[in-house]
Amino acid sequence: MPLIGSGGLGSRVWSSPAITVIGIDVQSGGTQGLRVAAVVPGGPAASAGLRVGDIIMSIDGEAAVSTDQLMAVTLATRAGDRVQIGYERSGSRGSATIILVARQ
Repeated sequence: MPLIGSGGLGSRVWSSPAITVIGIDVQSGGTQGLRVAAVVPGGPAASAGLRVGDIIMSIDGEAAVSTDQLMAVTLATRAGDRVQIGYERSGSRGSATIILVARQ
């Protein structure tokens, strides 16, 4: 990562990679999963087939228990990275691969 000097005082700030976008808004699903409250039309989640009302059960193989998990994904990945999502829709389970994009 490039190093950026600041104010001539010798302090340094590491530049961070661009934040990625999944394209959904989620709410805690109670004791299990994260409920998809909104999907950005044409966004990564929509392109992967996620819909409003789906319950995200896993993120990259880990149980989905907190909205913080999705935030962590957006901070720790780069555009073009893939995230595996396990979900439940109308009592049936499915999976989707979301290809992340850079935040505009």
